[in-house]
Amino acid sequence: PALREAGEHGVWSRTAPSWESPYVSQGFLDIQRELVSHRAFEVEYEAKFVDWAGMVFDSESIEGCIVPRVEIQGGPISIGVDWGRYEDFTAVAVLEGDRTQSRLLELVQFRRNKWPEMVSRVAQIIRRYPHAEVLGDGTGVGDVVADMLDMEMGKPVKVLKFTNESKQHLIEGLKICMESQRMQFAPDPELIRQLKHFESSVSSAGNTLLAARSGTHDDLVIALALGCSLLPKGPAGPVLLGETRVFAKPRLKFEDLCFSAN
Repeated sequence: PALREAGEHGVWSRTAPSWESPYVSQGFLDIQRELVSHRAFEVEYEAKFVDWAGMVFDSESIEGCIVPRVEIQGGPISIGVDWGRYEDFTAVAVLEGDRTQSRLLELVQFRRNKWPEMVSRVAQIIRRYPHAEVLGDGTGVGDVVADMLDMEMGKPVKVLKFTNESKQHLIEGLKICMESQRMQFAPDPELIRQLKHFESSVSSAGNTLLAARSGTHDDLVIALALGCSLLPKGPAGPVLLGETRVFAKPRLKFEDLCFSAN
């Protein structure tokens, strides 16, 4: 009432855990507490917003990069391309800036049945940024499509063949950039969804797997990571010079210059 009288808009929120519902018994909750993990119980029954184990990009890092609007500042352009055809999408991420501060200018994903159509559309985006550095996924069929893009553009485009090691290095670079809030992007719902569902797991062979959670996509994340890896280091910081230091030379004794026969 006080806010309404003052002409201000108030925001009200309330958390409602499951035990407040008359349709959920305490016995059921006690059983569920024993069956599921502590984290899962917090999310499902305590109405808590908790990042799940294995989540690569935490919510705080994602939210710290979101800005209402991204404005072009005339910096260097880096473009990442992730190829997909049937179940997956082809995604293109256009970044401006360097590793000290970058901005996501354009993010596109689309699905086509024919490779020439996809290559042509990606080429159209790249041509809007004549001096851009471009890096595409060269794994599997991506190597062939990259050759098609070379012919379309009339010049070679860099490619990266994914291995467990190279992909881990690629994602780690994006993770560091986001955690330090050196990247800005507009609130794109699909990008945010993919970042929150990108997870790390361990295979039966003991290898670290980085991919989208089952039933979701990661093409935007991969394109963003590819573009991020091309960002230049940025201007070097100032070098502070002090006064010249003079170190006294120690005097050598004659016996120090002699070598023992033994």
